[in-house]
Amino acid sequence: MKVPVLGFTIVLASFFSYEAAAQNIALDSREYKVGLAVERLPKEPAAVDTAIRKRLDSVRRIEPGRSKQAQVQFLDTDSCALTKNALLLRARSISGKEPRLTLKIRNSDILAVDTMPIALASQKSVSIEDDFNIGEDGKPASDFSKSLSFDGPIPNRLANIKSHIVNLEHIGPGVLQQDLYSGPQIAETVFVSKPVAITDPLEAEVELSLWYDQAGGALLAADLSFTVEAPFEYPQLQAAEKLLLDFADALGDFKGHSAEKAKAAVPAACR
Repeated sequence: MKVPVLGFTIVLASFFSYEAAAQNIALDSREYKVGLAVERLPKEPAAVDTAIRKRLDSVRRIEPGRSKQAQVQFLDTDSCALTKNALLLRARSISGKEPRLTLKIRNSDILAVDTMPIALASQKSVSIEDDFNIGEDGKPASDFSKSLSFDGPIPNRLANIKSHIVNLEHIGPGVLQQDLYSGPQIAETVFVSKPVAITDPLEAEVELSLWYDQAGGALLAADLSFTVEAPFEYPQLQAAEKLLLDFADALGDFKGHSAEKAKAAVPAACR
């Protein structure tokens, strides 16, 4: 069960009435993330995994768990309408299955994410996630997102997903009929560790995500992350943030300047 754990109260006073309403925002998870400097990493996925775990040994022993593979691509119009509106359209494909499409609403302003009218046509409630990553200044900060996901063929135009996503006209006039273009085809490998202790009794799996150019084989983007689910408690959040910062320190020159892998994956004109 998802638990609303982060409440922002906005008093909306009517001009004609003194009645007020409260807007409660549900935050169901926080992903702690640090980007990696791909130019300093080994080329082969298994070698990257070994090198990263070796560096983290001084903080926590990361026991290998399982790995996942998928093909990933990001789509946008030639005018970069999605990027300009802080949106991402991702297609993730696993062999033998229909692609999983996700329209991701992103903003450092949680109210902007919450009030964006674009939503699932099914009216299914979607909670907000906190992408808590270390920025170029070396300090962690929140970037909020809402992921609208569904299965279907990769679209040629935004109009092709209208049966799944409503209110797309808020992106801009005429955008629905514009052609969509893909960024590089990405071969994704994710190494998932066995659960790692954060604080008693909280633990989480550590994920190493690697994005390779499917055509040329170059490593385009990579990050290290772990996720804490709601309900949150303050001491646990403190311990999780400390673990993230300790990981970043232990990585040394493997630590990158950004944990936003999509910057390397959207169409080149939109970066």
